[in-house]
Amino acid sequence: MPAATTLRNLAPWLPTGVAVAFLLGSLVTVAGYAVRGDAPVPPPARAAPGLPPFVPETPETPETPEPTAPSGTPEAEPDDGSEAAIGVAEPKWTAPGRRVPEAQRSTPEHDRATGSTPPPPRPKAGPGGTYRVVDSFPGGFIGEVLVANPGRTDADWTVTLTVPASVTGLVTSWVEGAPQATLEVDGRTYTWRSGVPVSAGGSVPLRFHVNRDGGAEVPDRCAVNGNPCSGLG
Repeated sequence: MPAATTLRNLAPWLPTGVAVAFLLGSLVTVAGYAVRGDAPVPPPARAAPGLPPFVPETPETPETPEPTAPSGTPEAEPDDGSEAAIGVAEPKWTAPGRRVPEAQRSTPEHDRATGSTPPPPRPKAGPGGTYRVVDSFPGGFIGEVLVANPGRTDADWTVTLTVPASVTGLVTSWVEGAPQATLEVDGRTYTWRSGVPVSAGGSVPLRFHVNRDGGAEVPDRCAVNGNPCSGLG
């Protein structure tokens, strides 16, 4: 068979033979990499024409808020060498937790410094008394303390009487229409304690006869259960 005829008969199978040869060469190459333990490194990816290269974004770190002083705690003073900076001065306080400085608290020294007058003490609950002179004569007089109980329950009572310096002695004392009281004497101070409680809404008169060397008849002090007597003016 002529050579030209043979080439014409093999021409249609030529591409197939080239493809088979390329496939066999590729298999041999891969097998060689497997035996050596390495593999081909793929080329780096290229950006598409006309586009900038891809750069991965770095995540932003969240900002940490600055610490703030808790409510109700002293505010920090500037460290400038002053007494406030070293803790000598009175600390400042914010609400809640506000407190009154020592200098503004009501004390006897503070009242004298500011000229303010503290409120009078509240009278104690219980019976009260009214003082009067029942009879007056040369060398003596008879006085009375009317003990009244405005409460709703019966109450014990104590009368404290400090007689003026002109009184020279106690002659006698008694409770009108009620059991007698007990008496204690301490210098010019006389203290009577009730024999029985005075009834609710009721009253009992305590009377006393004293000698005197002068004209004073008003006691220096008169109180019932610690409450000042009326009628001394």
